[in-house]
Amino acid sequence: DPQQRLFNYRLDEQTFIVGGATNNGLVLLEWFQNLLERAQPWSVDEFAQEGLKAQAGAAGLVFLPFVLGERSPLYNPDQRGVFVGLAQDHRTYHMVRAVMEGICFELRWLMQCVEEVCVPVENILASGGFTRSRAWMQLMADVLNRPVTLRDVNDASALGAAAMGFKALGISFDISNDAHSQVFHPNSEHRALYDELFLLFVRTTLVLNP
Repeated sequence: DPQQRLFNYRLDEQTFIVGGATNNGLVLLEWFQNLLERAQPWSVDEFAQEGLKAQAGAAGLVFLPFVLGERSPLYNPDQRGVFVGLAQDHRTYHMVRAVMEGICFELRWLMQCVEEVCVPVENILASGGFTRSRAWMQLMADVLNRPVTLRDVNDASALGAAAMGFKALGISFDISNDAHSQVFHPNSEHRALYDELFLLFVRTTLVLNP
């Protein structure tokens, strides 16, 4: 990447990975609930269900999720989180939805960077803590405007490492598990809204980049 937004990992003689990493994923759920001083924390899906009380776009509220600084694409430890457009009629569930959408906007930005230097992204495989909420997976598909596939894999990183080890040893190892996959398709009704909010997300982030 000429703009140095992405990393490149060499896996073997024929394969390398281009991608980006964020500091601000599932950890923001704990941060936000601490902010609310909740006695009984929400689970991942309970957090998502709270956010779904608000309509797509969180009534114009946009969250820049850089509470812990950021790696890709800014690589700026001094970047900070911001709620943009906060108004008197916003409630907690609007803020929860904005946090969810902000995390997804960050992932969309990384996807866009990859597409600019590689090829269009057609297949998105989801793993990690967010996958415990089907509602969040649907939201991610809507924001990314791509189908998102969830496979029945507990630890995708460990599975990938095992696959590379077997490959080095010349042992056949198929990591596909399509029989137990679930695909979340984007809702076309939200496309125009999320396209507009994503542009606002990126522009505001760049303006506020210290």
